[in-house]
Amino acid sequence: VQPPRIELANEALLRAHIQAIWLGETGVDFKNTLADILDVAENSSLQIREEIQKQLSNPDATLGTIRKANVLVEAMGDELRKAAWFSDCWIQDTVLNAVNSLDKACNRWRELYMAAVKQRTIQNLIIGNHGRSELDRRLAKSLRQQAEAQIELLTKPGGPVEGDFYIYRYFASEGFLPGYSFPRLPVSAFIPARRGSTGEHEYLNRPRFLAISEFGPNAIIYHEGARYRINRTNVTLDAAGLGPAFRQMKTCGECGHGHNEQDLAQVHNCGRCGTPLEVANEYQNLVRMQNVSARRLERITSDEEERQRQGYDVRAYFAFPKVGGVSASQRALVTDALGSVANLEYGDSATLWRVNLGWSRRQNTTEHGFFLDIEKGEWVSRDQVEVEEGIVAAKPNARRVIPYVDDTKNALVFTPSVPTDNEGFMPSLDAALRRGIQHVFQLEASEIAVDSLPSRDRRNHLLLYESTEGGAGVLKQLLEDKKALSRVARAALELCHFDPDTGEDGGMNHKDGCEAGCYDCLLDFRNQSDHARIDRKLVAPFLMRILNAQIELGDTPPTGNNPWNALYMVCDSQLEKKFLDLLRQHGFQRPTHAQYLIEEKYSKPDFYYQEGSVCVFIDGPPHDTPKKTEDDLKVRQKLVFDGYTVLVFHHQKTDWLSLVQANPQVFGTAFKVEGVKV
Repeated sequence: VQPPRIELANEALLRAHIQAIWLGETGVDFKNTLADILDVAENSSLQIREEIQKQLSNPDATLGTIRKANVLVEAMGDELRKAAWFSDCWIQDTVLNAVNSLDKACNRWRELYMAAVKQRTIQNLIIGNHGRSELDRRLAKSLRQQAEAQIELLTKPGGPVEGDFYIYRYFASEGFLPGYSFPRLPVSAFIPARRGSTGEHEYLNRPRFLAISEFGPNAIIYHEGARYRINRTNVTLDAAGLGPAFRQMKTCGECGHGHNEQDLAQVHNCGRCGTPLEVANEYQNLVRMQNVSARRLERITSDEEERQRQGYDVRAYFAFPKVGGVSASQRALVTDALGSVANLEYGDSATLWRVNLGWSRRQNTTEHGFFLDIEKGEWVSRDQVEVEEGIVAAKPNARRVIPYVDDTKNALVFTPSVPTDNEGFMPSLDAALRRGIQHVFQLEASEIAVDSLPSRDRRNHLLLYESTEGGAGVLKQLLEDKKALSRVARAALELCHFDPDTGEDGGMNHKDGCEAGCYDCLLDFRNQSDHARIDRKLVAPFLMRILNAQIELGDTPPTGNNPWNALYMVCDSQLEKKFLDLLRQHGFQRPTHAQYLIEEKYSKPDFYYQEGSVCVFIDGPPHDTPKKTEDDLKVRQKLVFDGYTVLVFHHQKTDWLSLVQANPQVFGTAFKVEGVKV
């Protein structure tokens, strides 16, 4: 048996260990629950207590942590310094930001606590209102009791559920401390005790990528012999407190790449493959799924049972991290004697989203999301069938929202270079690669996951990611170890009952015979919905090609020490990053500073060249108003009068490349001009 695999160069894992060192250096005793370190007095802000904050801000603890962290990093060798996210200042930044990270890690507990307090307050008002019906007041007493039980679970040590919110376990689950045995960044569901039983109120925790479907709107869960429906959710409110904090995202209908930049209006093509982004793949009302509540069910209809069986339309999207505005991913081409076999793209700590667009069986597939009563946080419906069945109540003022979760994982995008028209090819390849990787690297089924991109209906690519804490580091080996992918293909062929050396099919000799698939090869619980499509014979020829193929690595990912990185980090817009892209791709000289403040002139050029005192302004649409144009002219005239050189790149009126080429004394001479789009 191989020892457990851990990716030592995983950013989140190393950060958690350094934060654990820092916590030890501070000497703070957190005791039992978060109520011991947060101000939970009536109408308080739930901030970290002042005396705790003072201990955490001890400068001696900061310096001691940095010294010990440097020793730790040196012991890890050159492998860590090759990571795209690592830089010389990473340790210092991590330690200096530890207090903020700790405060952020408290947010899930705060949300649970505030939701319970809010429910208790609302139910108290109903109970005290004798104008309400006796039924309303009796229901309010039951809901108040549930709220008080939630508060007790969060604040009182002891009892059978102490483990979920014991303070060190909690911080491990939030990723602030190492926690290999606990679900990382879980979604919690409050399950009320069964009436008349000796059971207890409790919280169920699930990894967020599982919770997006298991704890989805109106989902039914079975717990200790009883049925419950997810009927409420906690959502983060916007700055005005009037509704949910909606997020927006554009996704690529070709490769599943996600775009969630602040100025999405400027994003028209996929940042990965260049495909034009379609309106049908834009989501304007995304709400991050956080924590939910359930209520006991007495019965379930046959139609509801069928809806649950078919499940949700959950789609996966991804984005590789960028270093200096450039994707920090590693690409590779798999080839054999016949040509290209597949394309691979791997990235450490890629951002992954899973978005719940609605029930799989919904009639109108262009309508995305579910209706949410914003005031009460209850899932409601405008679906007449659901209303008539009594599943949910009709609410004319409910708003449609799209639940989603996100996380960072080591991820690999696998794109076959062969025709994939047969509907069974990609589901079969999905299962074959996943089972082959598990076998070669001796992983549990829960340690590696696969999603189809951009959707289950259009499977152009497979997104493989390491789902455990810290990652297993196996996906990177598929690129770095020239024989690893071949070993996976061999294992997959053997699991599919084929002889890897001869290609002979031995499926009918396996037990009772395997025609298309069995539970000893490609079928399992996770791909039940694809069982009718899966056929091991469809992927055997492709796996045979991989078995004899070679891997050619592409460009290496950028590192954290690239001098362009600092410039990209402080850009205020996509236009500014586009200007840097132009300079880099053509080989022009980089600016000395970005967002450089010239205090005596009350001006902040977007970029500044120290030699020659050159101020570069990138004017986007906000600069087109008459007032802004007049103000810009006054400031820039003053700069010119005082001896500065001013260059303005307008988003429409300026030919950027021509202006750069006309000023070689500032930008130098290009070494590459062909094939670059501006």
